Amino acid sequence: MMRNGGSSSGFERVLGSGEDPLAWSFPLFVWSGVRMRMHAVVPIWAAAEIAAASFGGRGRAFSTALGVLAFVMACLWREMVKGFAWRSAGEAAPVAVLWPLGGLSPMGGAAATEARGSGAGLGVEWWGMIAGVVWTAGCGLVVWTGNLGPLVFNPFDPLAAPHATEVVPGLLVWWMYAAGVCITLGNLLPMAPFAAGQVMLGSDRASDAERLAGLARTGYVVAMTLFVAAAAFGHTRVMAVAAVGALVTWLEVRKRWLGAMPVRRWVADEPEGLAGDAGVGGPEMRPHLTLDEVLEKISRDGLASLDADERALLEEERRRRISNDRGHA
Repeated sequence: MMRNGGSSSGFERVLGSGEDPLAWSFPLFVWSGVRMRMHAVVPIWAAAEIAAASFGGRGRAFSTALGVLAFVMACLWREMVKGFAWRSAGEAAPVAVLWPLGGLSPMGGAAATEARGSGAGLGVEWWGMIAGVVWTAGCGLVVWTGNLGPLVFNPFDPLAAPHATEVVPGLLVWWMYAAGVCITLGNLLPMAPFAAGQVMLGSDRASDAERLAGLARTGYVVAMTLFVAAAAFGHTRVMAVAAVGALVTWLEVRKRWLGAMPVRRWVADEPEGLAGDAGVGGPEMRPHLTLDEVLEKISRDGLASLDADERALLEEERRRRISNDRGHA
């Protein structure tokens, strides 16, 4: 399982131990340089859905298992397209962490770090949405021509939709269509796990406190509204989506804001009094830290492995490049 830890990680100021829950995942495969991983919540969700459906009989449990498979397939397609888009933008080894509605966090990497504040980063999210629409339209066409099931259904409870076929291939295709609809609609929500939230995080002001606070307010209001409405109508899956959306929004905002703040460093070979005085003047990045070293670490271990000083150096370089580009314009 992939974890992000270490006593020097800036993320330790968020949870206290340097752990990043969004990175708790298992490897699936690597294809053309795109590394696909599955978050630990996916097998838990799959087991819970199938177990709950089993009370309705074997047929219902089997249909649910096909639905789980279809959601995973749709997420893989969507995140692979985004991964290839990052590769075309110059990212050497993008990593996608899947959850039931797409990618759980932004793909990390050196080029991704530089491009996320530009049109390239926002373009990747649009490619993900286009991939979802293409998937849904293609599967919907097969469902319609083959009369495999309804094209209009309740996305909050797709299992309740009547199926026109019990043949496994046809039933799987209908679930692929239903998964595409649910994932595409879900990614319109302005919370960090979804495409709309990532577009808000990916703007060139994503490190600005006011901008992050705006995303947090939007995400929390949407999450609370969804949670309360879903509770009133008895849609437990939507309640879970709202809870995860609020949690991931909080984690992403905290990581981006606190991670950009350099922490005080004590010099080991200085006397204790001098070292203490060195930290009084305010935060300083540790000496001899270079951009090449930071980019190499991102390429090797991912963006989540950076500590506060390394993130501060990246932020400083990003602002410098934006300032230079505006000066040349």
